[in-house]
Amino acid sequence: MEALVTGADGYLDDSVRANLRNGGVIHLIAASGMQVQFFAFILALLLRFLPVPRWIQVSILLLVLAFYAAIAGLGVSILRAVIMAAVEALSPYFRRVYDSISSLSFAAIVVLIANPYWAMSPGFYLSFGGMLAIILAGAALRNRKPILRETAKGISAAIITLPTTVYFFRGFATYGALSTLALSYPASVLMLLALSGFAVEKTGLWLLQGPVDFVCETVARVFLAVTSWVAELPGAYIRTSEMDPTWAAWTIFFMALIWRPQRIEKPN
Repeated sequence: MEALVTGADGYLDDSVRANLRNGGVIHLIAASGMQVQFFAFILALLLRFLPVPRWIQVSILLLVLAFYAAIAGLGVSILRAVIMAAVEALSPYFRRVYDSISSLSFAAIVVLIANPYWAMSPGFYLSFGGMLAIILAGAALRNRKPILRETAKGISAAIITLPTTVYFFRGFATYGALSTLALSYPASVLMLLALSGFAVEKTGLWLLQGPVDFVCETVARVFLAVTSWVAELPGAYIRTSEMDPTWAAWTIFFMALIWRPQRIEKPN
């Protein structure tokens, strides 16, 4: 659960890491945009109860996200998600309509200015390529049912990031897209439980500590059991020989970038 929240996986043994990798959900324990999105959503709900102006709520939200990015290691995906969240939160104050493609491009510029060597890292392509796929799939299916739209987002991200995964890691999880769809929500529940357990521990509510710990452990065991079952399916993880499929990643990436934002998103 600590790995899910902060990306610190020191408590996980090799067998658990192997199951997460073979099951295609190793990215869930890496502090990434999913965690930032989750925390931003929960925090935004809580801040609405504060009797303060909206700009103060936004300032608190951005400060907390910046603090989380710092304790999570300032990885590429974390920075990308925090920058995009900041752009979305601040756009009304600059009288601008938020556009996800422009926000993603701005995040890429800022990240590469901070560290140009990230342009050669797998995290950069996985984070920005996956987010690009999610944006495009969501825009194409904006009028469809939520379950179809979310499914298409996950599958699109898996397809676009596949060449990068094969190139850098010499293998891929066959059921990665499906297991991510199935386990992302339980992972979010685990993160919420972890935060609840942390709050109970720090506030000294010892009467609640036992029940909260029991629920946390139960959900975590179920999560790991499902991951282990997926990892043991025939052909769950396929290793590949050394190859260079980056041309596919670059082609998809730049073909998507030439889209005009007006065709992707309609202003609110």
